[in-house]
Amino acid sequence: MRKQKFAQRLFLRVVNWIKEEYRFTSQAHIRAKAEKGDASAQYVLGLMCESGREAFQHSAEAVKWYQKAAFQGDARAQLALGHKYMNGHGVTQCDSEALLWLRKAAEQGEAEAQFQLGHLYRDGRGTIRDYVQAIKWYRKAAEQGHREAENNFKELNSAG
Repeated sequence: MRKQKFAQRLFLRVVNWIKEEYRFTSQAHIRAKAEKGDASAQYVLGLMCESGREAFQHSAEAVKWYQKAAFQGDARAQLALGHKYMNGHGVTQCDSEALLWLRKAAEQGEAEAQFQLGHLYRDGRGTIRDYVQAIKWYRKAAEQGHREAENNFKELNSAG
């Protein structure tokens, strides 16, 4: 259920941007921009690979484009990459890699990344269990209106 909600939020967040991009350009143009190093285009191409908007649907190809954008500091790609590592989609599941990429996105203000980072700290995945850090990241996401984070923040804060 949580994965489905994350995927829906991620999709809705970028669908408006994708619609605008399609008004002005074609898939070939996006690929050309991505290949020239445009981080936003790389992220969109990753989405296209993942969702089957290209002639192919391939999770590993999506990861390749997410990585290129993430290394350039694109928070959306860092979030997507962190999610991939958390769940082992297109990459070997690795909580410490998930922690690294989610932290980068969370530090840029991505509420979903902050929420997921709270889970990793709460559960001790990829790091030692740290309720102080979990509360910190849940609070940051809750402050941006993330309802689940707000519930987790209240639950952990009242338990401590």
